[in-house]
Amino acid sequence: MSNSIKQIIKNILKIFFTKKIFFSIQNNFTPIVQNFGIKFYGLFLIPYNRGETLLSKEPDMIAFIEDYVKDNDIYYDIGANIGVFSMYSAIKKNANVFAFEPESSNYFMLNKNISLNDLQGKVIAFNIAINNIDEFSFLNLKENIIPGKSGNTFKEELNEDHEHFTPHFKQGVFGISLDNFVYKYNNPCPNHIKIDVDGNEYKVINGMKRVLNDSNLKTLAIEINTRTKRDADVLKVIKDCNFIKVDGYQNTKYEQIGIINYFFKKK
Repeated sequence: MSNSIKQIIKNILKIFFTKKIFFSIQNNFTPIVQNFGIKFYGLFLIPYNRGETLLSKEPDMIAFIEDYVKDNDIYYDIGANIGVFSMYSAIKKNANVFAFEPESSNYFMLNKNISLNDLQGKVIAFNIAINNIDEFSFLNLKENIIPGKSGNTFKEELNEDHEHFTPHFKQGVFGISLDNFVYKYNNPCPNHIKIDVDGNEYKVINGMKRVLNDSNLKTLAIEINTRTKRDADVLKVIKDCNFIKVDGYQNTKYEQIGIINYFFKKK
């Protein structure tokens, strides 16, 4: 056998065993973050960190869920990302969760976490964008496809400050109003809603006026950018729908940059 043929065979075997070892490690040694009795799929850095900071990244949201979400309540997580609050609400409060996440890699991670925690049927994930109207459009990704990343916006190429940016990647996705999701398609009206959609909050609110006025809805938690008038107008719409602001929940780190979680309960 010539040296050249031997080298070819050697290279083939090297590639084969390298791949085999790599995928064996990936399939059998993927890090799983366990925090407060909840498991998170930790193959990528940002999702790993989100799992580790379950209780510390947004302690105000965790405290609000603890105080208001009751056994078997219906919790809508709009902008679920990898499902931190979805997992917490389902496992710690025994809520029935509808999780909405349009970005493809986050949706994968969200479903992995549902599976890891054996929450099939308790947490249902939807790969759609909650919007003011029903339409097909694009999710504009600021930094390409990075699992766990936030800051993506539906349709308009505007960031959380409502300033134009050039997307690194545009993902096709369907947007639907929450009113249509609930009443047109016969899904249960939520008792609690969390909204964190990086600048599209005003669209979500404008597409859920009927839900806001439904007596089944007890609380609303929404991330507001206090630097923009558009987000400030959102607060008026919520208050006009018979909600009052609940104080006592703070996140100093977020407040320093003007991004604040506002919490409301029905009068």
